[in-house]
Amino acid sequence: MALYPYLPFSSERLHGYLGYEGSIKSGGWRFLTPQAGQPLSEPQALFKKLDTSIIEEEEARLGQ
Repeated sequence: MALYPYLPFSSERLHGYLGYEGSIKSGGWRFLTPQAGQPLSEPQALFKKLDTSIIEEEEARLGQ
């Protein structure tokens, strides 16, 4: 939940992977840990790897 304001979509996906239903907001600002035996979803990558050319373009735009 702590990263939700900065990474809302990734946080929601991770929330689902950990076996929770509904929106991450429904849990409020309390710390939740999966219970022993709680079924987890099939893991998938949260982030997409960027192609090197995209990184180079962005660095050029930033003047690095």
